[in-house]
Amino acid sequence: MKRNIIYVVLLLAVLFSENINAQLSPNNEFLSIARNPFDFGNLEPEDIKINFTSNSILESHTIIERVNEKLHRQWISKQHKIIEEAIENKLGKQFNGIESAMKDVHKHIEARRIKRNIYPVVQKYNNKVALKRSIRNTCLNNIKLLEFRKSEIVSGKLDTRYGHLKYKSTPLKDIRSTSTINNLISNEFKDYDKNEAVLNFEEHVKDKLQNSLDVINQGAIFNSHILNVAADHQKNYINGHSGSLAKLDLMQIYANNVFVDLSVLSIMSINQQQMRIKQVGTESFIESFGRLYHGQEPSVYDYGTATYNYYYKKYGFATSQI
Repeated sequence: MKRNIIYVVLLLAVLFSENINAQLSPNNEFLSIARNPFDFGNLEPEDIKINFTSNSILESHTIIERVNEKLHRQWISKQHKIIEEAIENKLGKQFNGIESAMKDVHKHIEARRIKRNIYPVVQKYNNKVALKRSIRNTCLNNIKLLEFRKSEIVSGKLDTRYGHLKYKSTPLKDIRSTSTINNLISNEFKDYDKNEAVLNFEEHVKDKLQNSLDVINQGAIFNSHILNVAADHQKNYINGHSGSLAKLDLMQIYANNVFVDLSVLSIMSINQQQMRIKQVGTESFIESFGRLYHGQEPSVYDYGTATYNYYYKKYGFATSQI
């Protein structure tokens, strides 16, 4: 019995000694007994995963979150290469580095949004232009009607044969002086000028947006101006985050979303910065794009319409001078 007790004591001593040795580093420093599998310390971290799934996003985020940025700069460069090669394999093309690869990722993501959102914006500006053209026609018709009444008064016909006609809500027969008519014509020209300026601008916006929609319908969205602008917005968004780990995390999130919008419900952050994809290609962005890149705006008096030129020659001055 005594001998058995001695054997048990010796066995426990051996096991305890092996456990202590297993927890010592090469410098005889204790390592953590219960190591987090993602807590790398000075060890080389695992590589991130680009499997184009939500799990891939979360696993890679967990790895990146535990990395010591100062100790693992070479590892970060290696992850850029992993992302680039994964995108090359997925898209079937070669890139000249992580930036060109990520630009293609941004284009794929934003192409989906722009295709969904551009048509309502084009329709919005079609409606705006149609309304302004209607206002233009109303102004010109009012001017014609007032000029007709003025010619009647000048020829001594105060009691018009067309008393049933109205200028806005006023019967034509109730307008009985040329000075009143001149003031009304002046106001109509001012309204015409204001409307024409807005119409000119909105026509240019409509044409720019329609051109972008035509390019999309022709299957050439990846060469479109609007998609390049959206991709640049995404690049600036990623570069606006501080620290290479935050940028790397965003890159892997975007790369995993290259072909499908993945839903990752967890709130992920690196250095108190939220890691999420920016929604660029919204209707608001598309409208702002059209308004910013519509091209050179001509002078408000450079419309060249036959009606406008007629009145310009008839009165001998630009309508804003009335």
